[in-house]
Amino acid sequence: MNKKVALIIPVYNTSAYLRRCLDSVINQTYKDILIICVNDGSTDNSLEILKEYKKGNKNITIISQENGGLSSARNSGLRYIQKDIDKYFVSFLDSDDFLEFDYIQNIVNDFKNGVSIVCSQPIFTTNTNSYIEYSYEDSIISSYKALEYLLQDSYLQSHATNKMFDGLIMKDVYFDETISFMEDQHIMYRIFLLANKICLSSKAGYHYWKTSNSLTTSLNDNKILQRVFVYYQPIINYELFKNVDQNFNLYNIACTTFCKNYLLLFYKIKFSSLTNVNKDRYEYLSRNFKQLFSCVVFKNKNLKIRKKIYSLSPFMYKYICKILRK
Repeated sequence: MNKKVALIIPVYNTSAYLRRCLDSVINQTYKDILIICVNDGSTDNSLEILKEYKKGNKNITIISQENGGLSSARNSGLRYIQKDIDKYFVSFLDSDDFLEFDYIQNIVNDFKNGVSIVCSQPIFTTNTNSYIEYSYEDSIISSYKALEYLLQDSYLQSHATNKMFDGLIMKDVYFDETISFMEDQHIMYRIFLLANKICLSSKAGYHYWKTSNSLTTSLNDNKILQRVFVYYQPIINYELFKNVDQNFNLYNIACTTFCKNYLLLFYKIKFSSLTNVNKDRYEYLSRNFKQLFSCVVFKNKNLKIRKKIYSLSPFMYKYICKILRK
């Protein structure tokens, strides 16, 4: 028997897109949905739009709170269903994104054979076009393989959206409210470790709306720094991997990804116009980077070469980067 779907939608000043989002949800072919809209202190007319839609839709619940950020809003939705969370499939939808009308039905259909998480291909959508960055083949993979993909920051992306989770693995799982950028990645490691099997679905139905001034397209120096810091979390939390077969390989992949992103950070901060970074956090990462870089077993030939060049001279590395246009 299929479970009820709990769809958590954080809302903050997205009145321009909110109707499109809500229309795509209330018109789903799968009807057994609890729609939890968390108004995160919006100052536009987003709350009025939510109230308007609630009048004609009994399955819409509105939670209003002071502005606390995306993670705080998602956590409010999770707390609302926490008592009976094992009875739900849990999913997240950003209020400027939208769904194909058969999206939830297609995802629910994939919960079989012990699957705990279903991941669909996100459709990146702009004012002018739509595209799929990674194409999945229908498959069921282990949590170990899924963690490999996540740690490599490729193929399987760490967005909390475009996924659905069996509530059995979401008990007392919350987002870290101290992280304001790449907050999804930090929690996905832990959730995937709790999963039995993960289904990759070739059915694309989640539209990820991209604008020129969105967080993902307007990185500043501190956001780049925070990105690298997030990549460092699986390393300092090595206990994440202790109960996973071949855990050293996962640890090494995490170290490699961190080092690659640190090199990008180093180049942007040291040899470009980026300024005003959090110096304590940068120095902390820099100290640990040197230790990691000396012991990681790099499998990527290009990264091995970069390691040697960086070790000889960071300034030489600068010019090599310019030549390679990295």
